[in-house]
Amino acid sequence: MKKLDSTKDEMPDKASAFQPHDIEWTPEKITRFWMMKVQNPSRQYFSSMHCGEVVRVAEQQGVLQEPVLDFGAGPGYLTEYLLQKNIHCSACDSSPESMEELASRMARYPSFGKAYVLKDTEKVLPSNTFGLVFLCEVMEHVLPDARPAVLATVRDSIREMGYVLVTVPNEENLKAKFVFCADCGAAFHPVQHVASFDKASMTNMMEENGFSTVFCEPVRLWQLAEEQQRLGKRLRRGLRKGLEHLHLVSPHSSRIPNLVYIGRKTGTV
Repeated sequence: MKKLDSTKDEMPDKASAFQPHDIEWTPEKITRFWMMKVQNPSRQYFSSMHCGEVVRVAEQQGVLQEPVLDFGAGPGYLTEYLLQKNIHCSACDSSPESMEELASRMARYPSFGKAYVLKDTEKVLPSNTFGLVFLCEVMEHVLPDARPAVLATVRDSIREMGYVLVTVPNEENLKAKFVFCADCGAAFHPVQHVASFDKASMTNMMEENGFSTVFCEPVRLWQLAEEQQRLGKRLRRGLRKGLEHLHLVSPHSSRIPNLVYIGRKTGTV
């Protein structure tokens, strides 16, 4: 009788399963990815770092109209920042757990509206309600086929002549940031970005989906924060008489700026 090679017969050939390839994102894979990602307590959220600067841009552009909706709110850093400024704000996200936790935390603020759980097949947001919808660092995660539906939901929730404020990384080189799975060979962006936008592509996408462009520029949000900190120090110390000019757009930095788009809801799509 032929002796079986137990090592060969019983152990799977993992090397043969390794095939370098770009991951093909699907809604199921995206859900699985974020279920694992949110369990990492060290994860930094864009809104936790730049909510003040985003709101500042909205104020400078004169579009901060109540009530406000934080679309894709996650843990609710932007929501809470707005509520602390006594701005009437609601939030929405596709995660029931996030919205349940957010609603519990925000209940102490008199200006908190409601936490909505987004669902693919069910309309949950009120129509023609919000003066401004923040869509911060969301669209770079949305698959191309799903973008019209997301923007239609956002647009429907905005009242007549209301606004949307969108932020995404500006002209991001996605593949330059790819990480690789040593087990299967999949290559993917470490925080699941599937699209890169510039001024032209962002403007075209938003105008094709029912918005009239008010503002669309790359903004170095961290510069706004750093300038604000330096301004506070100067004022407190009283060492300088003048104020430095706040540069919203800078041609030189190793960090990628954020593309900020502001659009007004138009009458038709």
